[in-house]
Amino acid sequence: MCWQPVLPRTPGQHGGDKTFPCPSADAGWDGCETGVAALVQADTVTCPGSNTSCAGNQCCPRTAGQHGGDKTFPCPSADDGWDGCETGLAALVQADTVTCPGSNTSCAGNQCCPRTPGQHGGDKTFPRPSADDGWDGCETGVAALM
Repeated sequence: MCWQPVLPRTPGQHGGDKTFPCPSADAGWDGCETGVAALVQADTVTCPGSNTSCAGNQCCPRTAGQHGGDKTFPCPSADDGWDGCETGLAALVQADTVTCPGSNTSCAGNQCCPRTPGQHGGDKTFPRPSADDGWDGCETGVAALM
């Protein structure tokens, strides 16, 4: 399930045949049909150190000799600066790490805390304390949209 705001197919928008990101989604995020269409059009290449093919903003698998062998990493044809992989998450965890309320889960930046008893009814993920003001790409944000 997608936790960023997604808008439905709309006549006059992206040909009317694809879902697209809500204007309040994180800059550069596109987990919608418009993003998938861009992936299909991206150059297909082989992930370094493996025989796995990738295209555009996708992650290559954990591979011996690449990033310590213990993290997924961006496809060589990914957009410059894109890292939605474990290598990007590792960078987030190293910066301004806090603990999610009601749990012992560490977090940083625009990430969701796990469902936790006593927090938001205990039945929804919710923004981490270090998330940007107004950011809620979690289940609490999706519930508010419905």
